[in-house]
Amino acid sequence: MQLRDTILVFSDISTERARFREIFRDRYNVLEAHNRKQLALLLNHNEKCIAAIIVKAPPPENKSESVITMLREADLVGTIPVILILPKKSKRAELLAYEDGATDVITEPCDDRIIFKRIENVVSLSIYKNNLETLVDKQAKTLKNANDNMVDALSAIIEYRSAESGKHVLRVRHYVKLLLNDMAISFPEYGITEDMIDKISGASSLHDIGKVSIPDSILNKPDKLTEEEFSIMKHHTTNGAKMVETLVGIADEDYLRYAYNICLHHHERWDGRGYPAGLKGDEIPLCAQVTGIADVYDVLTTERVYKAPYQHNVAINMILNGECGAFNPKILESFKNLRNEFISLARELSDDSNIKSDELLESLMKPMPAITCVGEDTVHNAYLSMPKSGKYLTSQALQAKYQSLIHYTNATIIEVDLVNDSYHIVFNPFTDFKFPSSRSSFSEALDEAVATMVHPEDRGFEKNFYYECDKAFNREGLRRFGWTTRIYQPSFKQYFPWKTSVIKVGNENSGQNDVLVIIEPVKEQIVLHHDNQSSLQRRATMYDISGSVVCYKHDAELTLVDGIRNLYNLLGYTMTEVKELFDNKLINMVVPEDRAEFTRSEKAQLDQGTIAKINHRMFHKDGSYVWVQTKAKLVVEKNGQEYIYSTLNDNTEAMKAIEKFRVEAETNKIIIDQSEGIVFEWDSDTDYLNFSSKWEKRFGYIPIGENFSTYLKESSRFHPDDTSLILDAARGLIGGNPKFDIEVRILDSESRYIWNRVRATAIRDNSGRLVRIVGIITDIHNTKSDVQNLKRQSEEDGLTKLLNRNTATSRIKVLLDKCTEDSVSAMLLIDIDNFKAVNDNFGHLFGDKLLVSVAEEIKNCFRAKDIVSRVGGDEFLVFINNINEVRRVEKRVNELLLNLRILFANQVDDAEIIGLSASIGIALIPESGTSFLELYEKADKALYNAKRSGKNQYSFAE
Repeated sequence: MQLRDTILVFSDISTERARFREIFRDRYNVLEAHNRKQLALLLNHNEKCIAAIIVKAPPPENKSESVITMLREADLVGTIPVILILPKKSKRAELLAYEDGATDVITEPCDDRIIFKRIENVVSLSIYKNNLETLVDKQAKTLKNANDNMVDALSAIIEYRSAESGKHVLRVRHYVKLLLNDMAISFPEYGITEDMIDKISGASSLHDIGKVSIPDSILNKPDKLTEEEFSIMKHHTTNGAKMVETLVGIADEDYLRYAYNICLHHHERWDGRGYPAGLKGDEIPLCAQVTGIADVYDVLTTERVYKAPYQHNVAINMILNGECGAFNPKILESFKNLRNEFISLARELSDDSNIKSDELLESLMKPMPAITCVGEDTVHNAYLSMPKSGKYLTSQALQAKYQSLIHYTNATIIEVDLVNDSYHIVFNPFTDFKFPSSRSSFSEALDEAVATMVHPEDRGFEKNFYYECDKAFNREGLRRFGWTTRIYQPSFKQYFPWKTSVIKVGNENSGQNDVLVIIEPVKEQIVLHHDNQSSLQRRATMYDISGSVVCYKHDAELTLVDGIRNLYNLLGYTMTEVKELFDNKLINMVVPEDRAEFTRSEKAQLDQGTIAKINHRMFHKDGSYVWVQTKAKLVVEKNGQEYIYSTLNDNTEAMKAIEKFRVEAETNKIIIDQSEGIVFEWDSDTDYLNFSSKWEKRFGYIPIGENFSTYLKESSRFHPDDTSLILDAARGLIGGNPKFDIEVRILDSESRYIWNRVRATAIRDNSGRLVRIVGIITDIHNTKSDVQNLKRQSEEDGLTKLLNRNTATSRIKVLLDKCTEDSVSAMLLIDIDNFKAVNDNFGHLFGDKLLVSVAEEIKNCFRAKDIVSRVGGDEFLVFINNINEVRRVEKRVNELLLNLRILFANQVDDAEIIGLSASIGIALIPESGTSFLELYEKADKALYNAKRSGKNQYSFAE
């Protein structure tokens, strides 16, 4: 868990931000935002490390303009404490802030120490609250597990009565969880959340609870139910819903709502032919739809008193092809995606297995192992070595399937799993063509279709379907292939030509083993063997195109079929040499180092459309190689075969120029990488700022370079006090300055501002217009910190860490120069009475320790902007600037005297006997003077008067 050690301050006044920076700098890292956009950016980048947000702003005129409203709408109020600091008392503003979600409201004027303590308390309470919520979540999970065990026990009683498979309820619960997880990814329109998945899968365990009301004679009848008995059996849905209603008040409301809908509607069907209400489509609650398909699958694949179990592939085909009623097509897509996971889960949680529910739940969080399906056919077995994902398919996979289908209309579409031999008739618009739907496998259905519908002379492809798939997809690397056969149409009592296309879904890396089989009537009579016609037509097309044009198959080796003679002018090879040396394979003519990229690039581009452009090298007969730009077009000819027509142009000179530029760029990159700084370049035409890779290494994130001028004004990556410095430096270059050299603070990934030196030079065109700015950013943080530390040490008193006399004097003189006649300020000289007795009685080490405590007490008594200094021995100097009223000086002084008496009493034995106390002399400005020396002398005299009057008191200068 990331440490929340950062305070985010929002104020449009720089002095206010500086004030809070000073208050919290010793305890927290402080980030500053001066406008709402910067506030949003800082929150976005640093949310996990922010402990509190301080908003110092006047009350808005209406609630919609409130900064806290903005934070609440971003779901940050409640997660991060928000403290509003108002400039003056306003009950209305305080009430509105609390209603909007503010954690605390502080009204000015307020002592800095009180602000610090109140915000520190708010942060501590927030951390405590978050820890409590974590504990409550943990306890809620424990309670949920207990409830699940109770539901499992109740469900087990139901299963025992109905003589059902022993782990039916447990399997259904996990099938539902699998389906919902996939649907959450594939179909985001359902808005399925993790909480919904947990509750719906848990509630599905109660789907058959109503069976306790069904007589055993019906529940366990081994024969088919009569119409009257089936009518009674249907009542288990309504009875179960009534039983769930009785649980209201003792369980989670959402959980019971899901359970009620599942009990009542899990036998409804998508087409309205289910029961009890005959709901249709999305009228059926989603939780009931998912439970319904999970229930049917488990019933089909397990033994019941009235039937033997079906094989898993048979059950899958029956569900997909509507043999068990119609289901939501989207749920069927997820079901298809998960068929291997369903089979694996059924085996892992079979009635004979010993696996426990919690062990299974843990295993479900991991990818399921792929299931090997052994067939008798050797070609079919070859598919068992194809990669399997073991992961859920995403909506991208679904999109890939149906993007392919967009191009085909008025056709029968069948999706086939080549590994499991299962199939799904996705669409069939024809009444005269009926592909068998309820067969145990695609092979069986295809054999039946061939035997009953395909002309005896045309049965080659269909009979060898798996062989042709293996040849086309595995050996030749095709994406699709096809053939034409004559199919018998009963309405006409004769055969007509139909075209079959087989398209591979996804690619070799997608882990999918599906193909789409598309069967459609040929609209005009065609000749089945038309190679010569295609060749003549192909050449006519090619000779109409200027340049070196070739045609090759869209296979793995790019087999040349036409235009080979056109390669002579480009590469010097004759047609005979291309055949003898390269076996008419275009890929063999490509330089070996370029072949993999050529194939990948062409395939990637053709997957997105029908045109591809590739630059690559090819062998020339003289032993050299030629850079070639290939422009390829994918064409599907009438026989369903894919060909690629390509123009090949000599691109050697252009590529040599590019290579020269690449070498120069690589050289520059090496120089940049070896540099300690971050090199940057700004383009004035595009307003794009490009940084070298060392930015990410130094700051921990990738910088934004687009529209940099606009981004810089709104960015939270640069310290608010430095943004104007950068903009002014850039404007100077635009205005004519040759270069700039500035020091700025840049935010890193840990919300720390890092000091950097930015040096930049302007590059102009011949007309003097600024074209680019190039420069380097150097890390000076340690050096700057060291300088600041040295500066601080030179300004501080070595013992108390207060300002020393010289520093205090110079700073007070600056403030005195700014004082106006109507303002009230004060100089205080504080002396510890009888301090020598402390050193004499307790030693100098003890005396030094006491002086440090005294210094801390004096510092805490005054504002962060007041000057507090040790001017020597046991004497201290305080300058209070712009305090407005004399009574406030007296209030602070009285408070200090009281606090010091308490300090001495607590830390020094016999302090009262020793007479340990403090005396204070006060000189007011302008009454006592306006110069440092004059004020110091009068404060010193007033101190003397206080001591002479009995000590332990204060005195004003006369």
